[in-house]
Amino acid sequence: SRALRLSRGYGRIASGIPSELDSTAREADATAFDARAGLVWWRPGSLADLGALGTPGSSRQLFGFSTQSAAEGEGKEKGEEETETSTAADQGAEENEAEAEEEAEAEGVSAEAHADLVAKCEALEATVAKMGGENADYKDKLIRTLADMENLRERTSRQVENSQKFAVQGFVKDLLDVSDNLERALQAVESDYLEQGGDGDLGGEGGEKAFGLLKSLHEGIAMTEKQMVSVLRKNGVERFDPTGEPFDPNLHEARFEVPVPDKAPGTVVVVTKVGYTLHDRVIRPAEVGVVPGEAS
Repeated sequence: SRALRLSRGYGRIASGIPSELDSTAREADATAFDARAGLVWWRPGSLADLGALGTPGSSRQLFGFSTQSAAEGEGKEKGEEETETSTAADQGAEENEAEAEEEAEAEGVSAEAHADLVAKCEALEATVAKMGGENADYKDKLIRTLADMENLRERTSRQVENSQKFAVQGFVKDLLDVSDNLERALQAVESDYLEQGGDGDLGGEGGEKAFGLLKSLHEGIAMTEKQMVSVLRKNGVERFDPTGEPFDPNLHEARFEVPVPDKAPGTVVVVTKVGYTLHDRVIRPAEVGVVPGEAS
């Protein structure tokens, strides 16, 4: 009730007059209680403030308490709550606007970052395509270089092998004439004459002695020629006699024609010099006489 509140307020005002003996704890307790009762705690700061208490229209009376009713206090509290609610709403709206601005800025930054990333990806793809073309070019060059090196290796290997095989070719050619002369020496004496012991033209002891010397000489030349042919064969030199074979311009050298009725045209019938090969390479073709053809 109003009387109760006035009595309580008076007690509070009586204890609320400025004094050095008041404690902070009592003041806080009185303030909290009066706030719940709709009273306003007020402490005059000077005598002028005390004189102003009794003026008409003032809500503060002589004793320093408010004469407002509890309803007015509740309305004031509601107004304050509404003000706080509106303030909170305004703050929330401002925060939402700030968040929206931050999101918009983030989206803008994200769009710029995406565009930058796309540009970098396109640049990388172009670089990869360029490097792919260069890689294919380098690969082709590498394959060609490897093929050339392999061909060079094989060619060098053949050259080395041929050098080893045909290193004696010039020396062998010079020896072929010696072999020919030995063969001619053997052909100078007929084998039948040696087998028959001579024709008896040379009688007496001297004739027999001369025949014996001739036979020994023939045998020596035959052995020398046979040994020489054997040595040549060990070094890759082969001797061939094309008598009776068809003429081959790669192996034979035609010197003359010999008409022979019972031989086919182009047949080798006479060999004046045998041919020689060194590791299947002709180092001297055989000099031959052939049967002429019908056009001849």
